Amino acid sequence: MHLGRKVDSAKYRKWSAQVCRLLPPVETLQVDFTKPIAIHVDATFRNRLSDLDNIWKPLLDAMQKAYPEFNDNKVVVMSATKYITKDEDELGYDIKLFNTKEP
Repeated sequence: MHLGRKVDSAKYRKWSAQVCRLLPPVETLQVDFTKPIAIHVDATFRNRLSDLDNIWKPLLDAMQKAYPEFNDNKVVVMSATKYITKDEDELGYDIKLFNTKEP
């Protein structure tokens, strides 16, 4: 439980803005945000020790900022694949959203 106002760090706000830019434009999505949603992320890191599970909460928060109709309570399936690279240009996320049936 939080006491007082939660404030995001400058580093988190910068990361969140970067993630918003990586998301597909809402007009290119064929997703009904009122129905169950599945998300798949291909995450490419520089370091093998990076934890894949740490991407989810900030990613869902960024999606709620980028997509006004999106609510993370509609997400019923989340999957991710972790890749490691030394190439700076390959770092980042490839994010796919689609409608699915309730599990």
